[in-house]
Amino acid sequence: MEKRLSLSTPINYMETKNLFITGGNGEIGKAIITTFQNEGFNIIAPTSRDLDCSSNDSLKDYFTDFSIDISAFVHCAGINDPKSFIDVKPESLLRTLQINTLSFIYISQYLNNCFIDNISRVIAISSIYGSISRSGRLEYATAKHGLKGVVQTLALELAERNILVNSVSPGFIETKLTYKNNSQTVIDKLISDVPLKKLGKAEYIADLVYFLCSQKNQFITGQDMIIDGGYLSGGFQPK
Repeated sequence: MEKRLSLSTPINYMETKNLFITGGNGEIGKAIITTFQNEGFNIIAPTSRDLDCSSNDSLKDYFTDFSIDISAFVHCAGINDPKSFIDVKPESLLRTLQINTLSFIYISQYLNNCFIDNISRVIAISSIYGSISRSGRLEYATAKHGLKGVVQTLALELAERNILVNSVSPGFIETKLTYKNNSQTVIDKLISDVPLKKLGKAEYIADLVYFLCSQKNQFITGQDMIIDGGYLSGGFQPK
């Protein structure tokens, strides 16, 4: 049964503080977990061995008999394997779409009966590549552009239950993945192009995610919240 409350029902927001998060082993995921733990949340963060977002069978197996009330679901699992469009193969494209986009849909379906009306919040961690692209990012940009459409649709369909759904799109963040996919020369150039002249930190993302999942957020839904130090405002343009 879906957990429905009338809009006039008194709500004790402290009764249920359970965060379900994918991708909790990444640097952004770990920062989100720490932030929510500091706010008194219980954390459900399956590893990729427990919940393999690339496998629909794994998703089905994991959620069999799952019945925990979820006040916040954050989909932080992701994959970014840069390559030229000419080197894109169906297998790699489908894997990128599955982990970044499709698994978010399927997990939301599995958790639907665990969401609590008037309380639950859903967040997808996206990227500025959900708004723009870059050479070598066809797979990733395709997945993140699609994720934006998923978020908007879920926001509309869950609005009748007063469940808010948003995405958070980091720009260039100081993580191991950023340094893996970019040379130091490229990173120095990125820093010079960011109006705030620095890379972001995982903690900045976590703070925004927590706000969107908190009861302080009562009216933001269906939005893609870009957190990029001003980069998309024009920092990428030639000076």
